[in-house]
Amino acid sequence: MYPDISFDLDVRPQIKEIEGRDELPASHPNMHLHRFPHRDGNSLAELIFESICALMPMRHHTIDPQLSIVERMEAETPVIASDLNSTPELIRHGHNGMLIPVGDTQAAIGAVEELLSDRERARAMGIAAAEEVRTNWSWDRYQKRLIELYESILEKR
Repeated sequence: MYPDISFDLDVRPQIKEIEGRDELPASHPNMHLHRFPHRDGNSLAELIFESICALMPMRHHTIDPQLSIVERMEAETPVIASDLNSTPELIRHGHNGMLIPVGDTQAAIGAVEELLSDRERARAMGIAAAEEVRTNWSWDRYQKRLIELYESILEKR
């Protein structure tokens, strides 16, 4: 459907592998499967920086993927992710990324198509995503909030 776009799947080892995923590149010539650790000459950083968007359709969490989401956002890549657990704390739908309902394949497809069809909007979301990370999710910001919390507790003593 989008022959001029390369779709790169970056796959981490999982306890329960998704059936049929490894066969996708054979039926779609513009789809490439990369397994971590990368041995195919690509790095995760290169894949992120070359991306129009990142799709993270999680059905459940074994760990919270905030760091993975933040690293993509900081690279000015809008993230499309399931509205699961703490993900809505990072992504403001339509502003710096897109949230989709858990397990809703059609919503995921629609979100990807929306960003592929409007590259200027995708770029603006990516810029907003990086600004969100710099403003609210840096270690300096975390340290400042922690010190403010401790100081407010000490003042109440």
